[in-house]
Amino acid sequence: MKIPGFLLAAVLIFSQGSLFAQAWQPPARVDSFTPTGIVKRVRQVQVRFSESMIPFGDLRDVAEPFMITCPEPGKARWVDDRIWVYDFDRDLPAGINCEFKIREGLETLAGKILAGPGVYAFSTGGPAILRTRPYQGNGIAEDQIFILQLDADADEASVLKNVYFAVDGIASRVGVRAVTGKERDSIIKSEYRYYDNPPEHLLLIQARQNFPADTRVTLIWGKGVAT
Repeated sequence: MKIPGFLLAAVLIFSQGSLFAQAWQPPARVDSFTPTGIVKRVRQVQVRFSESMIPFGDLRDVAEPFMITCPEPGKARWVDDRIWVYDFDRDLPAGINCEFKIREGLETLAGKILAGPGVYAFSTGGPAILRTRPYQGNGIAEDQIFILQLDADADEASVLKNVYFAVDGIASRVGVRAVTGKERDSIIKSEYRYYDNPPEHLLLIQARQNFPADTRVTLIWGKGVAT
């Protein structure tokens, strides 16, 4: 039986489409990389690939999938054939920037080159306040000196620029001064006299003017504070 020309064309198009569907496969990629952006207290990086990268069950040492640029040491390991982790030796302090770049020519177990972003990065950001003396909600003196326990030492110039007090009834920001030298040492010795050693990364600040009596005061810790 002779097949009409238009019907033959339709059969050919359908056949070619089926072959294309069979040949096309989604590219291999990194499904997830954590952490990214600015994040505190990082202890581990975890990466999940879309396909097997090593033989299942074979978790012996193999070439690391990333070139790592980071000032903090750690150890890499495969959890399974798709999940790779990098464990840092300690919780990362503030001021750390890390970059993980996919190793050139990295292939999956099936021989696919990875597609998608080649570089992943994160930062632990600037120093953050862990505790304060006086504690939040406590009464304060008009000339109060505040002891701030940070997660890393802060650059004094950035503190003076980005830290201030918001005081009810005062429209403008109230700037701070850093308490240093013998005055700082004397206060720390007194406040932590029952401790074997005072905490690390202590910052002492005081407002540049006295607070009005019976007024709410809020300490504003700006994002621009650096280590």
